[in-house]
Amino acid sequence: MTRRNRKPLGIAALLPLMVVGAALALSGCAVDDADAAPAPIRSSSAPPETTSATPEPPMTWPGDPVSGQGAIEHTETEFAVPEGAHSLVVDFECTGGASFSAELATTSSLVRAPLRGTCEGASQLAWPIVERNRTTFRVQLPDGVAWTARPTFSSADFDFDEAVTADCEKFAAVYSELVNADTGFTFSKKIDAADWVVRVDRAAADLQALAAYAKSTLGASFSQLQTIVSDPARTTGDILTPSAGPIGDISKACSLNQTPLILTGEFGG
Repeated sequence: MTRRNRKPLGIAALLPLMVVGAALALSGCAVDDADAAPAPIRSSSAPPETTSATPEPPMTWPGDPVSGQGAIEHTETEFAVPEGAHSLVVDFECTGGASFSAELATTSSLVRAPLRGTCEGASQLAWPIVERNRTTFRVQLPDGVAWTARPTFSSADFDFDEAVTADCEKFAAVYSELVNADTGFTFSKKIDAADWVVRVDRAAADLQALAAYAKSTLGASFSQLQTIVSDPARTTGDILTPSAGPIGDISKACSLNQTPLILTGEFGG
């Protein structure tokens, strides 16, 4: 039996064993790290933080108060309109029960409705500002009635009510039919009684439709006027006289909204 001599392992022989040991050590570290809690992940889809800005209040420019008596020569005052003003509110005051009419007149051809009321204290009158050249405030009052007006301009736009605007535009056509019926029969003598009846009945049917489909609170006034216009006891050629109440209410609402009733005449004055 032969005995082989064992030689000691050199460095080259030990290298593979060192690599395997290192690999095992690293795998052990990986297992230990797997048990640890995962790092938090920031979601890229999270909405950005937003801040809601409070709208700034409109700018206002109080004007100097003006006053006068009811005579025509004392009722016109020119206002200086500030740059940036889009609307005007006038606190108008008079007493004694007389009726007044106030308007904002300019050099343009744009229609602005005069505002009417009764002298029973303070009234607030509002207009849009669309022109800054020669903006004149005019008042009509009986002689001797004292009045005071305090203007305040604002950067806010005039608050038009779109529903009132739509109803006023439709009613203007119906109102024109009634005016033309009375004018054509009573004054111009261009239509006879039968034609007058046809025209007024057509206007009554239009009023009924307006009352049913009104977009604003004017529907009640349309219905009231329809009852008057369709009354069998109506007077031929004079339908507008008994209709003054509801027509006045409708006209006032349209004027306050600065969408005045613009009529179409068929026979002249």
